[in-house]
Amino acid sequence: MSTIVALSTPRGRGALAVIRLSGPLAINIATHLAGLGDIEPRKAKLTKLVRDEHIIDEVILTCFLAPHSLTGEDVVEISCHGSPAVVRQIVDRILELGAVLAGPGEFTLRALSNGKINLAQAEAIRDLISAQTDAAVKQAARQMNGELSNTLSPFKEKLVEVIVLLESALEFVEDDLPVPRVNEIEETLAAVVVGVEKLSASLKGQPYCKMWLGFRNFSKAVMPGGLMIRMCGNHRSRTRTGNTGARVRLRAGS
Repeated sequence: MSTIVALSTPRGRGALAVIRLSGPLAINIATHLAGLGDIEPRKAKLTKLVRDEHIIDEVILTCFLAPHSLTGEDVVEISCHGSPAVVRQIVDRILELGAVLAGPGEFTLRALSNGKINLAQAEAIRDLISAQTDAAVKQAARQMNGELSNTLSPFKEKLVEVIVLLESALEFVEDDLPVPRVNEIEETLAAVVVGVEKLSASLKGQPYCKMWLGFRNFSKAVMPGGLMIRMCGNHRSRTRTGNTGARVRLRAGS
């Protein structure tokens, strides 16, 4: 895994700028850049960054060791003065020491990959950053704190139970599912439909949300033997139809 670096604050001139690193070389790069031996984690340190024996800037350096960090990796945050020239020199020096520029959203992607956040929370971070109204901020903050994930968790558990039953039936194709089991699956799916419809109705006017559930490695376009749930809000930027509703579809294998 490479070590990534990016400016975390908006581009342009300002009082302060924050540069963030994440990856296996983050701590080594920071200590080399600051000419330090060891850096105590989770404690801000005032130090000078040096390049070619010349001081670039006096900064606040903070380190977070894996897995206790935003991304689950070693993370370093450098708070420097907000001159574009200063930021450019620091980032250039970090790249010389082995880091690579982060892609859009890559810090959040690494946090998702390392289990620090789930997909709903990752989307909430994006929504919070782009929020322009108090209502949007409130909704994104609630989702980022896990409200949507906690609401969906019971539905997920019920669907996993159904998937387990269906997979067991596929393993023993010579035997049909007993009638009580079929009724149990129908009742479980009906309960999920009712719950998702209520949740979908409560999301009217909220950002569009779509959830696909199915067997591992199955395409969302073609899901033989899979379960699919789709929840839609009336967010125009995500859907042309603007439909609001929920549906569950059980598709047989082909």
